[in-house]
Amino acid sequence: GGASMGVDLAMRSFRGSGGVCVFEEPSYYLSFNMARDQGLECRSVPMYQDGMDLDRLEEICMEGNVRMVYTIPVHHNPTGYTMGNAKRQRLVEL
Repeated sequence: GGASMGVDLAMRSFRGSGGVCVFEEPSYYLSFNMARDQGLECRSVPMYQDGMDLDRLEEICMEGNVRMVYTIPVHHNPTGYTMGNAKRQRLVEL
């Protein structure tokens, strides 16, 4: 569908960068394949009822080379969770 095509196009912009894409775990199953197809290293962070583990995300970001963070903040697939506003703000600040 259209959303998958949009994600694939976004990931293509990092093709060959050798960078890292960070995902929520669990996440939409096709997202990992799309990132790997573009040569991105896939890393994951745990998912909680209020969204992704931002402390772990920050640790990964400090290691460097993060090119993309793949998150589904509203009605997360497959969990159905929604990230709270405070957590969204912190994510933007990272």
